[in-house]
Amino acid sequence: MKKIYLDTNIWCRPFDTPSERIEREARAFFEILEGAYYEKRFEIIGSLILDDEIEQIEELDKRDAVKALVERFISIKITHFSKSLQDELKNLNLKDKDAFHLAFAIGNAGYFISADDKILSKSKEIEKRYGIKVMNPIKFMLEE
Repeated sequence: MKKIYLDTNIWCRPFDTPSERIEREARAFFEILEGAYYEKRFEIIGSLILDDEIEQIEELDKRDAVKALVERFISIKITHFSKSLQDELKNLNLKDKDAFHLAFAIGNAGYFISADDKILSKSKEIEKRYGIKVMNPIKFMLEE
Protein backbone atom coordinates (compact mmCIF):
# COMPACT_ATOMS: atom_id res chain seq x y z
CA MET A 1 0.00 0.00 0.00
CA LYS A 2 1.39 3.37 -1.00
CA LYS A 3 1.66 5.98 1.73
CA ILE A 4 0.85 9.46 0.50
CA TYR A 5 0.80 12.92 2.04
CA LEU A 6 -1.61 15.43 0.54
CA ASP A 7 -0.67 19.10 0.77
CA THR A 8 -3.37 21.42 2.14
CA ASN A 9 -4.02 22.85 -1.33
CA ILE A 10 -5.08 19.38 -2.52
CA TRP A 11 -7.63 18.98 0.28
CA CYS A 12 -9.02 22.41 -0.70
CA ARG A 13 -9.19 21.77 -4.45
CA PRO A 14 -12.88 20.75 -4.63
CA PHE A 15 -13.83 24.03 -2.92
CA ASP A 16 -11.58 26.41 -4.87
CA THR A 17 -12.83 28.78 -7.57
CA PRO A 18 -13.18 26.54 -10.63
CA SER A 19 -10.80 26.61 -13.56
CA GLU A 20 -9.84 23.81 -15.93
CA ARG A 21 -6.72 22.97 -13.91
CA ILE A 22 -8.49 23.09 -10.55
CA GLU A 23 -11.31 20.87 -11.81
CA ARG A 24 -8.83 18.28 -13.16
CA GLU A 25 -6.87 18.33 -9.90
CA ALA A 26 -10.08 17.99 -7.88
CA ARG A 27 -11.10 14.94 -9.95
CA ALA A 28 -7.67 13.39 -9.38
CA PHE A 29 -7.99 14.16 -5.64
CA PHE A 30 -11.32 12.30 -5.49
CA GLU A 31 -9.74 9.36 -7.36
CA ILE A 32 -7.02 9.29 -4.69
CA LEU A 33 -9.65 9.26 -1.95
CA GLU A 34 -11.48 6.41 -3.68
CA GLY A 35 -8.21 4.52 -4.00
CA ALA A 36 -7.59 4.97 -0.30
CA TYR A 37 -11.06 4.31 1.05
CA TYR A 38 -12.64 1.73 -1.25
CA GLU A 39 -9.70 0.03 -2.92
CA LYS A 40 -7.22 0.28 -0.01
CA ARG A 41 -4.41 1.10 -2.45
CA PHE A 42 -3.24 4.18 -0.56
CA GLU A 43 -2.77 5.18 3.03
CA ILE A 44 -3.15 8.92 3.54
CA ILE A 45 -0.85 10.63 6.04
CA GLY A 46 -1.76 13.82 7.89
CA SER A 47 0.14 16.15 10.21
CA LEU A 48 -0.17 18.91 12.74
CA ILE A 49 0.72 21.56 10.14
CA LEU A 50 -2.10 20.30 7.91
CA ASP A 51 -4.53 20.69 10.82
CA ASP A 52 -3.16 24.17 11.54
CA GLU A 53 -3.53 25.33 7.94
CA ILE A 54 -7.07 24.01 7.74
CA GLU A 55 -7.96 25.94 10.90
CA GLN A 56 -6.75 29.10 9.14
CA ILE A 57 -9.19 28.75 6.23
CA GLU A 58 -11.30 31.89 6.56
CA GLU A 59 -14.43 30.70 4.80
CA LEU A 60 -16.29 28.67 7.44
CA ASP A 61 -18.17 26.34 5.04
CA LYS A 62 -14.96 25.52 3.19
CA ARG A 63 -13.07 24.94 6.46
CA ASP A 64 -15.77 22.60 7.75
CA ALA A 65 -15.91 20.66 4.47
CA VAL A 66 -12.12 20.24 4.33
CA LYS A 67 -12.04 19.17 8.00
CA ALA A 68 -14.71 16.55 7.33
CA LEU A 69 -12.69 15.10 4.44
CA VAL A 70 -9.49 15.02 6.48
CA GLU A 71 -11.22 13.32 9.42
CA ARG A 72 -12.70 10.69 7.12
CA PHE A 73 -9.70 9.84 4.97
CA ILE A 74 -6.49 10.32 6.97
CA SER A 75 -5.20 6.99 8.28
CA ILE A 76 -2.14 8.20 10.17
CA LYS A 77 -1.40 11.57 11.73
CA ILE A 78 2.27 12.43 12.20
CA THR A 79 2.98 14.58 15.24
CA HIS A 80 6.79 14.76 15.13
CA PHE A 81 9.15 16.17 12.54
CA SER A 82 12.84 16.94 12.25
CA LYS A 83 13.60 20.63 12.80
CA SER A 84 16.97 20.21 11.07
CA LEU A 85 15.22 18.65 8.07
CA GLN A 86 12.76 21.54 7.98
CA ASP A 87 15.70 23.98 8.01
CA GLU A 88 17.35 22.07 5.13
CA LEU A 89 14.13 22.24 3.14
CA LYS A 90 13.83 25.98 3.74
CA ASN A 91 17.27 26.30 2.14
CA LEU A 92 15.61 25.09 -1.08
CA ASN A 93 13.75 28.43 -1.02
CA LEU A 94 10.51 26.85 0.16
CA LYS A 95 8.06 28.74 2.34
CA ASP A 96 8.15 27.83 6.03
CA LYS A 97 4.83 25.97 5.92
CA ASP A 98 5.82 24.05 2.79
CA ALA A 99 9.05 22.99 4.49
CA PHE A 100 6.98 21.91 7.51
CA HIS A 101 4.70 19.76 5.35
CA LEU A 102 7.64 18.10 3.65
CA ALA A 103 9.47 17.56 6.96
CA PHE A 104 6.42 15.69 8.26
CA ALA A 105 6.06 13.69 5.04
CA ILE A 106 9.68 12.63 4.51
CA GLY A 107 10.29 9.26 6.11
CA ASN A 108 6.56 8.70 6.64
CA ALA A 109 5.22 8.75 3.09
CA GLY A 110 6.52 7.73 -0.30
CA TYR A 111 4.63 10.50 -2.11
CA PHE A 112 3.99 14.18 -1.45
CA ILE A 113 1.07 15.35 -3.57
CA SER A 114 0.73 19.10 -4.14
CA ALA A 115 -0.65 21.66 -6.57
CA ASP A 116 1.98 24.23 -5.56
CA ASP A 117 4.06 24.95 -8.66
CA LYS A 118 7.04 26.15 -6.60
CA ILE A 119 7.21 22.84 -4.71
CA LEU A 120 6.59 20.87 -7.89
CA SER A 121 9.45 22.69 -9.64
CA LYS A 122 11.81 21.26 -7.01
CA SER A 123 10.43 17.71 -7.21
CA LYS A 124 13.49 16.09 -8.77
CA GLU A 125 15.85 17.70 -6.26
CA ILE A 126 13.63 16.73 -3.31
CA GLU A 127 13.30 13.14 -4.53
CA LYS A 128 17.04 12.84 -5.12
CA ARG A 129 17.93 14.24 -1.69
CA TYR A 130 15.15 12.81 0.46
CA GLY A 131 13.66 9.85 -1.41
CA ILE A 132 10.08 11.14 -1.50
CA LYS A 133 8.30 11.58 -4.83
CA VAL A 134 6.72 15.02 -5.20
CA MET A 135 4.00 15.34 -7.81
CA ASN A 136 0.74 16.87 -8.87
CA PRO A 137 -2.36 14.68 -8.19
CA ILE A 138 -3.07 14.32 -11.91
CA LYS A 139 0.40 12.93 -12.60
CA PHE A 140 0.16 10.67 -9.55
CA MET A 141 -3.08 9.11 -10.77
CA LEU A 142 -1.78 8.75 -14.33
CA GLU A 143 1.13 6.70 -12.98
CA GLU A 144 -1.21 4.47 -10.95
